[in-house]
Amino acid sequence: MVATPLRDLARLATDGDNVAIAIRELRAGTTIELADDTARLSHTVPEGHRFAVEPIDLGSELRSWGLPFGVATRAITAGDYIANPRMLDVLRERGRAADEVPARANFDNRILEFEQQRSQGEWQPSPRVLRESRQKAATNATFLGFDRAARGVGTRNYVAIIGLTSRMAGFARAVAAAATALLATVVMA
Repeated sequence: MVATPLRDLARLATDGDNVAIAIRELRAGTTIELADDTARLSHTVPEGHRFAVEPIDLGSELRSWGLPFGVATRAITAGDYIANPRMLDVLRERGRAADEVPARANFDNRILEFEQQRSQGEWQPSPRVLRESRQKAATNATFLGFDRAARGVGTRNYVAIIGLTSRMAGFARAVAAAATALLATVVMA
């Protein structure tokens, strides 16, 4: 069977990831050309879902976008569809055929707790920012803001346009370009 290059079927978000993200639905049995080998998909992988691109041992981390997101609950081979118990329940509820969905999950979620990093001694907040008039007098520094009368000075807001999947990047760029063009015609008060 002919292997299809990984780049034509999926994306590795960053170097070192051990799972890839499907850019379209991939049928079970599809053979994928990997860096040093080939892998055959164990099950149908829906667009946006993940599959292993290398063996992952029981208890090892699953990584995507350079970050661990789960721990393998059993040994995973390259080409295995990556699914936790909740994903399998939802796929079955949505009517996926039994042969398209793995019989059991192969990872559990692993969400890392945020940990404050302290460089030297106790963490200290930064100094309070002065109101515009005092700040100008003290440092002669300015920023693009607006007067809020007795409430001080406000800042301009920013809007982030972000595609949630790799296939949305072109659309997000087009929306950003249209918004930029529209804002260029508006006179800011």
